[in-house]
Amino acid sequence: MDVFTIQDLKELMGPRGACTSLYMPTHRYWNDIRQDPITLKNLVKRIEGELAGAGVRDTRIREYLAPVQRYLEDDVLFWRHSSDGLAAFISHDFFRIYRLPIRFESLAVLTDRFQIKPLLSLFTENGLFYFLMLSQKSVHLYQATRYGMGEIEVPDMPESINDILKYQDTVKQELHSGIRPGPGGYNTGFQGHSETLGDNEDLLLYARAVDKGVHSAVHGQNNP
Repeated sequence: MDVFTIQDLKELMGPRGACTSLYMPTHRYWNDIRQDPITLKNLVKRIEGELAGAGVRDTRIREYLAPVQRYLEDDVLFWRHSSDGLAAFISHDFFRIYRLPIRFESLAVLTDRFQIKPLLSLFTENGLFYFLMLSQKSVHLYQATRYGMGEIEVPDMPESINDILKYQDTVKQELHSGIRPGPGGYNTGFQGHSETLGDNEDLLLYARAVDKGVHSAVHGQNNP
């Protein structure tokens, strides 16, 4: 799943010429996921038809829709991380695609501005928030509303404390020199006991690496 912020919304609000907005429901389980690229392909065909009907040449249509073409196939790396809905936005000099925790109705619109109304519930009545599951064996960050939630991919975040132990020297050097606390500073503590616990320094480095990854994913947002 992808993070969608107020800044992303603002980026979609300006005029950009011919603007295509695509919305569709998606699935979380592999047997159902395979139909999602087909749904997207059908939405793109609607836009192709509108452009052709307006007299746009085939070569220009292909150029315009080129950014979305890779997603029309069974792209395992992309589709296996689906959430409840997908939103894509295309113009001549702009392309964005988001997997979000909203089950959209299928929609394909070509106008002079992007259609953003289906996205507004992320910032209003649904109450967007983030949820972090953290243990020494795994860490997962979710974006959620009261209607559903989906996991966010955070490339720079460790998957477990083993990532810290394996690359301890490199991580220590980076974190000791680069970690910056957010408003109010850090207040990191550890409670309880387990036979699998490393020493406190390993735990602290792990917590800081997770914090750094979360910060990079949700930076600049006010959602809890």
